[in-house]
Amino acid sequence: MSPIDVQDILERAKNSSRVGDHEQTERLIKNYLTRVPDSREARILLGTALAKSGKLEEAADEFVALLARDPNDIEALNNAAVICRRQGKLEDALEYLREAIDIDPLRVEFHYNSGNIYKQLGNFKAASMAYAKVIELNPEYVPAYNNLGTIYDQLKEYDKAFNVFRKGLALDQNNPTLHFNYGVALEANGRLEDAAGEYRAALRSKPGWLEPMNNLGIVLFKQGRHDKAMSTFNRVLSMDPFNAEAHNNMGVVLADQGKNQEAVKNYR
Repeated sequence: MSPIDVQDILERAKNSSRVGDHEQTERLIKNYLTRVPDSREARILLGTALAKSGKLEEAADEFVALLARDPNDIEALNNAAVICRRQGKLEDALEYLREAIDIDPLRVEFHYNSGNIYKQLGNFKAASMAYAKVIELNPEYVPAYNNLGTIYDQLKEYDKAFNVFRKGLALDQNNPTLHFNYGVALEANGRLEDAAGEYRAALRSKPGWLEPMNNLGIVLFKQGRHDKAMSTFNRVLSMDPFNAEAHNNMGVVLADQGKNQEAVKNYR
């Protein structure tokens, strides 16, 4: 096979990867590697395809092999970290990311991925520092504002949470996740009318999203607006008749009105 034909296999594999055909990518890359076994680019592509197909152990082997060849391969380090996280090996994932950050401390994704793992481990201080570093490096990286805001909310540092969510929304005013999480923080702080406004904004940006719809119903109930709360929960159930949260919330509203038999039906 000529060099041009071999390169064609790699290009076809890249195209398959772009359209999400990971099995085809894997088949083509393995074919390519029989001819060019030392191709770093092909190994990265194969590891990525294997990971996206759920073949995590095989994917990990590809990146570990690349790191054995070059311990400073930051792409392999980052991909190995992502796979370890999916496998639940969170400390191993962090170690790979620490090595990557030592090599290139300005790469935003390394800090962002670290923040996600620290958050998963419950180390909110470390997570907040990682997300703050992301924002320092790239002030327009909206997901970091969302995650940092949720961290401050969990720490009950509401003023910080509000400030971060507002900054994120200034960058992306129609972001439904930011509106939703801002609403959660406002509700936890007792600012019910503002929370309702954020849940409605989330629904305008993402119609049919049931989570903010349920939360809006709860806020309406807390405000004593029972009819509107019931109407909101009925709207949820019209889209998802088996939504357990909406049935439970309806039960709470009905019980608060003394309609105990109807409440019990919803609890059941």
